[in-house]
Parts: sequence; C-alpha cells; structure tokens
Amino acid sequence: MKRIILLCVLFTALTTSIGCILEARNVTANAEPASTPVTNAVTAKKTKIQVAILLDTSGSMQGLIEQAKSRLWNIVNTLTTLKYKGETPEIEIALYEYGSYMLYKGDYIRQITPLTVDLDLISKELFALTTSGSEEYCGTVISGQ
Repeated sequence: MKRIILLCVLFTALTTSIGCILEARNVTANAEPASTPVTNAVTAKKTKIQVAILLDTSGSMQGLIEQAKSRLWNIVNTLTTLKYKGETPEIEIALYEYGSYMLYKGDYIRQITPLTVDLDLISKELFALTTSGSEEYCGTVISGQ
C-alpha cells in the first residue's frame, strides 16, 4: 500500500510540476509579441514530454496492482490534457516492470514498451501486467542497475 501511495505522490508531483512549468512558460510579464512568428515546420519544435512508468509486479502487489494500474492510467490521461503556448505537447510514455524474480531468475527491470506516442499500446500492455508472487527489487530500480 505504501508503494501505491508513493507512486501516486510521485506521479502527482510530476504532473503538477510539468503543468506548472508549462504554465509558467506561457505567462511572461509585459512580453512583446515576436516580430516574426516561426512558420517553418522544420525550425518549429513541438514540446515533448517523456515519462517512464515503472510498475512493481512482485507478489507484494497482489490485491493492489489493479488500483495502481488505474491510477497510473489516470496520470497518463492527465498528461494528455496539458497545454504549452496553447498547444498540446507530444507525450511519449515508456513502460517497465520489476519484481518478478520467479519469471526471470534474478534481479531485473523489464522494458515492456520503449518511449512511444501510442497510448493504446501503453494501455494494452499496462493493464495486461499481473503479479507473479515473487520478490521486489525497488533498490535496483532506484539505482538504475
């Protein structure tokens, strides 16, 4: 339960800070309009937000994983509503799981999807994840090994 709360707090903080940053960039005091707007599609960069979702699928998540997946998906949906300079930024999501020692014989982090804009794929893969009755290795996730 503590892990779900921590994940929710982390992702809420992430989405809030991204929203604040994007909003702060939209508002400038006494800003003059640009004399020549950028119209060349090659030079105009679309704002991109990249997020990696890491979900603990160890046995300790039994009974909690459905709630965690639903909350993570709510966060992804919130990200899609952000605006920067009146435009929707490009959202890229990657999905990882960790903690299924029994399935993979060791301390591991498994990439489910690389960064993608295909939110249907993210949803399909996220909601297909299940627990495996094994140990968690959140220390490996945190240290990036």
